[in-house]
Amino acid sequence: IGGIIPIFWSCFSNSFSFIISSFSEQNDEFSITANILNAYYSGDIQDGKILKIDAEENAIIQNKSSKIMADKIYYDFIRKTVEVFGQNIKFIASNFNLSSEKKLLYSENEGLINSSGNVNAYYKDNLKINAEELKVFINDSGKVLNISAYNSVKIEINKNSQNITGDEAYLDNEKSTLKINGNVVLTQGSSKLKGDTAIVDIAKG
Repeated sequence: IGGIIPIFWSCFSNSFSFIISSFSEQNDEFSITANILNAYYSGDIQDGKILKIDAEENAIIQNKSSKIMADKIYYDFIRKTVEVFGQNIKFIASNFNLSSEKKLLYSENEGLINSSGNVNAYYKDNLKINAEELKVFINDSGKVLNISAYNSVKIEINKNSQNITGDEAYLDNEKSTLKINGNVVLTQGSSKLKGDTAIVDIAKG
């Protein structure tokens, strides 16, 4: 831990806090920064094991493949999960960006991102997905495997100037396909198509 000014330590709750702080875990090659950090540990403070860290105000957690920014970030070292809350949530990876206005849950072990609250996802600069709920599976390098969107789904495909709305959508990165289900409306220029299901080849359009 470096560049830290400790402001509180409790031997009863096994916690300590910092202000204008940063934390770096070298073994897992990630870092957490925020205006305020609260760390919780087991054992003695000198030799104990950190269980979780709460980061508040300008919170950022990042590794080699991705970065998460938000008002509040909670990292659980045991479960290897990130819980994010606030109206200014951002997830940034090499070919995928996401923003939401409610919460984001990320499980490192599952490679799963769950986000809710007016979620906007941008994929490969060609695809924008807006929905109330979004689930994204990524691999260890941050590459998107698939995306599921639910509730009031709106999709923009920049390559072909297509706009699609529906109840839910599923993107398969390996197959380069996008499937939209429920009250589907596809608009391109002055043309409009309606149906129960639409399948789009996002590589060809």
